[in-house]
Amino acid sequence: MKIAQVEKIGEDFKLEIKEVSKPKISMDEVLVKVKSIALNPVDLKLMTNKSISLILKEEDFPWIPCFDICGIVEESTCDEFKVGAHVIGMINFPKPAGACSEYIVVKPNEISLINDNVSFDDGAGINLVGLTTLQVFEDGNLKKDDRILILGASGGVGHIAVQLAKKVGAYVIGVCSSKNKEFVKGLGADEVVCYDTDDISKVQDIDLVMDCVGVSTLDDSLKTLTAGGKFVSILINLKKIKPECGVDSSVVIVKSNKEQLNYLAKCLNNNSIKVEIAKKYSFDEVNDAFMCLGSGKNRGKIIINL
Repeated sequence: MKIAQVEKIGEDFKLEIKEVSKPKISMDEVLVKVKSIALNPVDLKLMTNKSISLILKEEDFPWIPCFDICGIVEESTCDEFKVGAHVIGMINFPKPAGACSEYIVVKPNEISLINDNVSFDDGAGINLVGLTTLQVFEDGNLKKDDRILILGASGGVGHIAVQLAKKVGAYVIGVCSSKNKEFVKGLGADEVVCYDTDDISKVQDIDLVMDCVGVSTLDDSLKTLTAGGKFVSILINLKKIKPECGVDSSVVIVKSNKEQLNYLAKCLNNNSIKVEIAKKYSFDEVNDAFMCLGSGKNRGKIIINL
């Protein structure tokens, strides 16, 4: 089978495609034939040593990147997953990853069943971003009628967060560029603020700020919070928030969660959530896919097809 691996860490990394033997499974494991892989910024940060919370060491290399898959069960030793079933999952997060391969061995608590009519691309694209979103909502205690400000509402995490927040019953204000305004509106946002034309700080009475972009809009977004509101980031070092601001803040690092993954699978199965695909690549174009990811100018998810 084919894998794509990187030999060393650094800005000049290059993924090499190699042929290796298909892995064998043990008890309580599932072998998945991967059909689609979704890239995430954390993959790039790990390979370039820019991750704040997750660090690869020399002994981790050669390293096979990527965590998000959708595929078909090839072999199984557990009753829940029959051969031929379609599954989604965030695999082996945070290390050792390994999803950039034709086959991968997974634990049953890392995957969920989806209907056969769900596209493999949508299945791959929902995992890490959906789990991240649900865990931010949990951390920020988002509930019906709360006002949430989503920074980076057109990105991989952000565009899923807009839709899931609406399912909670929250009032959603998305922040994006003016060119993506109609896209974010179409996701269901109640309001859209364009960072390149509008003043974010004029938004008021926000119960939860979900930060998907980092420090570029930090000061303005903090001004939007109501008393008792919370700022939750998926990216930044909280030392950037000055203590005198008096803001309740936290950083969410996504974790595997079978119950939440099942919920995301249900959303895909009933077609109540849309995964935006920015661009698709073949497995042989894996380096091009990562170059596209590194541009940081993508609306939605980057997918590799096998």
